[in-house]
Amino acid sequence: MTKKKEHRYALEEELAPHIDPRWSEEFILELRLTGVSGKQIGAALAEADSHCAESGESAEEAFGAPAVYARSLDLPVQSEDRSLSRGPLPTVVKLTGMLMLVWAVSSFVQDQPASIRLGGMLSLLLLAGLVVFTMRSAEAVLRLAVQRTGLVILANVLVVATVVLLSWFLRQELFYVPSVLLMTVGAAALVAGTLWEFVMLRNRPAASGDLLISPLEGHEAAARRGAALGWAEYAQVFLLPAATGVIVLLLILVG
Repeated sequence: MTKKKEHRYALEEELAPHIDPRWSEEFILELRLTGVSGKQIGAALAEADSHCAESGESAEEAFGAPAVYARSLDLPVQSEDRSLSRGPLPTVVKLTGMLMLVWAVSSFVQDQPASIRLGGMLSLLLLAGLVVFTMRSAEAVLRLAVQRTGLVILANVLVVATVVLLSWFLRQELFYVPSVLLMTVGAAALVAGTLWEFVMLRNRPAASGDLLISPLEGHEAAARRGAALGWAEYAQVFLLPAATGVIVLLLILVG
């Protein structure tokens, strides 16, 4: 197994060393998509690993297809808050602020009012709608992403192409806004959406509460994995603002 694959399956091999990591990955993914807690997934995987270690059978021989076996366990599902205020809405606010800033900076550099065009508004509505749909239908979207990766890549390409075409062909000017005002509102929306997500993440139960934990592993290993997951989640919150900063800087330099 290559180093890249070893890194990909590091978690599966740590939790279930006697099971093919590809089987474990699909088993974990199926239960995660259906909303089973990390503690229960870890316990179920540890039980399967123990059986394989004692019997000498592979997981495929003992339990069959991982997704089918995962569903057959009928493990309880966690309740999930799918309200807009705790889901896609902060991301939509950040996305709106990002687009406002991008629209405003080009005009600000040229010392002109910002022109709000039909294509830009339709692009914003399209992207906001996709964000809401993706986060409200997360299970179906993630399942599709795993099972039909090529289709998801094609869909992303089509979305980008649609945004470009809308912005290019629908250039009718709807109204003008002072560029400084639009920049101020956009920056405020970007900061507000980022702080909103940050506060939600801080006030949410700790990531370790739903961490994938085996009942056989030590506390230090689980704590280390929880810390890594926490850093990744915080990094994701600030990813869009960072990208916006880079785009704005490039626009200022080019302009």
